[in-house]
Amino acid sequence: MDDNNVDFVEGIEKIAIMEKDACLHAVRQDRNGKWKSKMGDLGPDIDHADLECIREGYGDVVHVLKRERPEWRKGDV
Repeated sequence: MDDNNVDFVEGIEKIAIMEKDACLHAVRQDRNGKWKSKMGDLGPDIDHADLECIREGYGDVVHVLKRERPEWRKGDV
């Protein structure tokens, strides 16, 4: 079992922790599979289609947190 799997799973919210040069960055996967991260302390959320596009800047995924979100399943509003 891959605990750091960042693939989209319907009904599961994921937070990926990325690390580069001892600096950490967190990104959250939304109900549609897009990844979101914060631009600075007060800046807007930035959408990412995948994590490859930010890997150079933020490093590799070192941990993925997951929780069930039943209300995110298809057909739920």
